[in-house]
Amino acid sequence: MSSKAKNLRFNPAQIRGCRNKTEKSNRNWQAFFEANALDFYSIAYEDFVNSYEETVKEVYGFLGVEYSHGTITIPTEKQATSINDRWLFYYKTVPQPL
Repeated sequence: MSSKAKNLRFNPAQIRGCRNKTEKSNRNWQAFFEANALDFYSIAYEDFVNSYEETVKEVYGFLGVEYSHGTITIPTEKQATSINDRWLFYYKTVPQPL
């Protein structure tokens, strides 16, 4: 285990705060686009990572650009470790505020 991993602390309140901040930011962007009558294409992260090639092709279609490339592969690799899985389990067990 790296020294960085040893210093990690599970903090559900901080995680919830980051999640709330991200959700608020997403709502603000959506409101901005809607208030200015701007078209936008919303992509859920889970859909993107589970169907990378299809999502890229859908974005091309939304932009009105013909997709003429070959097969698309994900240019990154997963960075998650067992810590991610453990913390997700912990987070799901913590009661959420109403």
